[in-house]
Amino acid sequence: MRCCRVTLFKPSSSPSSPSFQVPFAATSLLKATPICFSQCPSLERRGLPSFEFHLDDISHIPGETLRARAFDAFATVAVAALSRSHESEEALLQALAPFADLFAALVSAPHGARALAIIFEYLSRVAPRLTPQGLAQALAPYTTQGQDILMNIVDQLRHEGRQEGQAEGRALSVLKLMKLKFGQVPVEIERTVSAAPAERLDTFLERILTAASFEDVVRE
Repeated sequence: MRCCRVTLFKPSSSPSSPSFQVPFAATSLLKATPICFSQCPSLERRGLPSFEFHLDDISHIPGETLRARAFDAFATVAVAALSRSHESEEALLQALAPFADLFAALVSAPHGARALAIIFEYLSRVAPRLTPQGLAQALAPYTTQGQDILMNIVDQLRHEGRQEGQAEGRALSVLKLMKLKFGQVPVEIERTVSAAPAERLDTFLERILTAASFEDVVRE
């Protein structure tokens, strides 16, 4: 079997330069040496993926253009938030306010509360001072469901917080019981327990009674 070296395509200048070229086909992302194709004539035909993709700069897409794309409510709001994430908190909220109807649509959508919480969690990372109340207030002039949006976000965040607290409590109980039965808990075992979801932690608690070692408790 012959091997050939393929290197990633790298633009020679910045995006603002007239000579900047954006590849739209998978093969354009790769640059093979001439000897590569001479030794492997079927490589370009069979060895490389063949598809094209769309690439654009979303940082200045008008809201109406974004709405016209084939996205659902969650994806549209998420992309709108991402496209304005470099702006100030005030500008970010002003840009998102016209999408209030899509925020409202998520209130009654399947898993809509989780979707709203995910969007808010992202917004709070790029605008740390933003609160659920502040988001609802910015959307209020464009929808009558501002209070519903607020309550969905708050209730979901509380629910997730309780789940995290419950899982953390279970993990501490598992580690405490393991230490009482087997002695000092190894670091790797502690990491496994701390990262385990709630259902696995329940399994660990049940196994401790009959397990002969740390490994017996956390086995798959």
